[in-house]
Amino acid sequence: MTVREFAEKMGRTYETIIRWLAKDMVPGAYREEITETLSIWRIPESALQMEIPKSGPKPATAAAQVEQASTAKPARKAKKGASKK
Repeated sequence: MTVREFAEKMGRTYETIIRWLAKDMVPGAYREEITETLSIWRIPESALQMEIPKSGPKPATAAAQVEQASTAKPARKAKKGASKK
């Protein structure tokens, strides 16, 4: 089936399915060469049984959190005697 057909049957957008295909997340999907410069995705019916990937950003790993904390700018301290208006 085509990407659009698969997207409709899975209840997802065309763009989402293209992302899944780019990440090799659709089992059995392959690109069919039409011409030297044109190819299309083919998706088997069996791919409809795949588990839907969870959406949203991936949680940061502990290493990424440490890296982010080490590169963050320290908070600015108020000058002594300065008053807030």
